[in-house]
Amino acid sequence: MTRVPAEDRSMARIYVSGSYSAPTPAGVEGHIRAAKAWTTYLAELGYAPICPYTNIPEIGRLGYEDIMAVDFILLRACDGIFMLPGWEKSPGAVRERVFALKEGIPVFESLDDLLRAPLWRQTLPFHGEACHA
Repeated sequence: MTRVPAEDRSMARIYVSGSYSAPTPAGVEGHIRAAKAWTTYLAELGYAPICPYTNIPEIGRLGYEDIMAVDFILLRACDGIFMLPGWEKSPGAVRERVFALKEGIPVFESLDDLLRAPLWRQTLPFHGEACHA
């Protein structure tokens, strides 16, 4: 079987949303690690994840609303938003979810919901044609 070149792959863009802030630096780092792990897993499942946690790593250099503005622009370009466990406790994630609903972007609150959605994804190891999951 021939490997599909990267530029020929078709995958749904999935925005990863969840808690970032925490009372301690270790808590923030834990949220970032969890988001990165989910992002990698979503890529392994054949999606093209967008991880805002890694988009602007020096978060203190910009204001909160400036970062949210960038996030909303990225989210608008996505085919869906995946809500990480515990998203309800994050004011930013709540805003992203409300924005997605307003824009008609599908919201997925569980992995099962995402996997059942009719979104294009490539299954590893990216051989053959795109599948419609």
